[in-house]
Amino acid sequence: LTLIALAITMTMTTSSASAQTNDPDAFVHINVPGAASPGSAAADVRLTINPKGQIVGGYVDKDGMTHGFLLSDGHFSKIDFQGAMFTTLRGINANGDVVGIYSEDPDNKVSYGFLLSQGNRSRIDFPGAISTGPLCISPDGDVGGFFNDSTKARPGFV
Repeated sequence: LTLIALAITMTMTTSSASAQTNDPDAFVHINVPGAASPGSAAADVRLTINPKGQIVGGYVDKDGMTHGFLLSDGHFSKIDFQGAMFTTLRGINANGDVVGIYSEDPDNKVSYGFLLSQGNRSRIDFPGAISTGPLCISPDGDVGGFFNDSTKARPGFV
C-alpha cells in the first residue's frame, strides 16, 4: 500500500493544472484554475486518486460555487452535474468511473449521488433517503457511500 500526501494550492490565475513528481514521498501542489484563493475556507477540497494517477475532487470558485474536477495526464477538467448548484467528485476507480455528489438546492440540504461512466451520467438515489452520498467505487463498479434518512442517521451502503 502506497500512501500519497497531497498539499493543495489553488489559484485563480493558473490556466493549466499540474501534479507531477517522481518522488512518491513528495507533496504535490495542484493549481486549480478558477478556484478561490489559497488559505480561505472556500479553498478546501477532498481528493481521491486512482492507480493510474487520475485525481478527482471538488473546489469552490471565487463566486462561492462548488465544482467537481478531474486531473488526468496534466489536463484539468471541471465537471458539474447539469442543473446543480453544487457538485463534487468523491471517488474514481482504475477504469475511470467517477462517483460524486450534487445538489440542486441552493442551501445544499438535499443532495444526490451520481455515477459518471464512459461519458454517461446516472443518478444514485438510495431508496427512502433524503440525501445520498457515494464516496468510492471499486474496480468492479460497486459503489460505497452513505445516505441520510428521516431520523438524521447516516448509514452506509454498498
